[in-house]
Amino acid sequence: MDLATFFEELDELKGATKEITPTKSVKSDGWLKNLKKGSGSKSKGEISTLEKLLIQVGKLKQSHETWAHVFYRNLQTHHTLTPHASAQQYRVIISNYIAATNTKELSPGTVIAGGLLQYLESHEDDPDNSMIGHAPSELVMTQLGIVTPTKKERLGTSDDIRESSLSYLNQTQMTFKELKQQVIKWSEMRDEKVVLYELRALAVHLVKEQPLNRGEIVLLCKVRDNDPPQYLYGRIKEHRNEEEVAITTHAYEDEGSVVIVPRSRVYPLNGGLRQYLQFPKQMEKLVLDPTDALYQVLMDELKTRCDAYLISNAIIPSAHTLSEWNGGNVAVSDLPALRNSLRHLRSLVEVPPQAFLLQLESYCSQEVETFYRNMDHSAFFIPTKQQSISILQRFASSRVTMAKQRFQVKPVLVKFDAISDFWPSAKEPWKLFLLK
Repeated sequence: MDLATFFEELDELKGATKEITPTKSVKSDGWLKNLKKGSGSKSKGEISTLEKLLIQVGKLKQSHETWAHVFYRNLQTHHTLTPHASAQQYRVIISNYIAATNTKELSPGTVIAGGLLQYLESHEDDPDNSMIGHAPSELVMTQLGIVTPTKKERLGTSDDIRESSLSYLNQTQMTFKELKQQVIKWSEMRDEKVVLYELRALAVHLVKEQPLNRGEIVLLCKVRDNDPPQYLYGRIKEHRNEEEVAITTHAYEDEGSVVIVPRSRVYPLNGGLRQYLQFPKQMEKLVLDPTDALYQVLMDELKTRCDAYLISNAIIPSAHTLSEWNGGNVAVSDLPALRNSLRHLRSLVEVPPQAFLLQLESYCSQEVETFYRNMDHSAFFIPTKQQSISILQRFASSRVTMAKQRFQVKPVLVKFDAISDFWPSAKEPWKLFLLK
């Protein structure tokens, strides 16, 4: 029997969970006391069935291991997560078993039930530890208001970021006067995206002041000399003191995986992100796929090469002009050049430049092969690992298809008062075609 089979057997016993609800579940530190009292009305047959199942599943755990080993090995074998609702239900079943057992001596099944119950109660979220040790997705970084160097670069010139150092986040407390000054400063910023990031950062700062619970999944920031900060998921093991927290950073939760982190570098997941932990498919959005960085690099390179091809063949005047046109900034004086570019683009659509596209395909294939040969398999989120690798293997050909689309045209509505200078019959805004 493996853990998945054990859970399937427990699912058959859900009818036995009417006496104790999840909110009344026996606490891990009180299960022995409840056992000695003896309660419940389960039949001897139900108790016997649970006893046998617990003894069998107990054999999955070696003497030196924790239940974290068992759950993570099950994840590695079956590649599926234990749903949050199911874990809650298993807690109820095991609680009922403990409460219904009436014996002065601890049976082997009861001992195993107590340890498993304790684990489930301290691992309400992600009992499989599928996220532990993994890097967060950009969605999480955005929701927590963490501005990385890459994110900072994407915000454009980022003058507002340079002007606002978020120094108030280093303060233990913020007075009303300081908050008022910060709000006024936000109102003067030109970039709304920066304001949004700072608001989220402040919200996270306020959440960080709340107490952390043992077993809670958090994001921690590891800082090393001369290296960029590293963000990864961990689980709270214990509070060392007011300033430090012990966090486990490996799915097995061995002592060697425990790191001591300053409280200021621990980010609790906010309410919105915690909702993702309730559903396996939503959890996939919280973990960074290691192929994302490769895709971004290749897409940027393909764009650069396609634009260079168009410029070198006099299909578009310049990269700046292309950017302006794509942004809808087309002056009347641009119309002759625009019309000429459209004519050439239509020719490319009819007769694609095969030699150039083959060069792109070769480039993508080499980059993907290099990545695949050197990639760290442990960095993948187990439930989606096979899917990610499969997509990666098809990446080269699919990117070339997208490169072809870069030569396509699309309708864009452009309004000009003087457009009739070029098309006298135009009474309505002319539908122009711009490069994607």
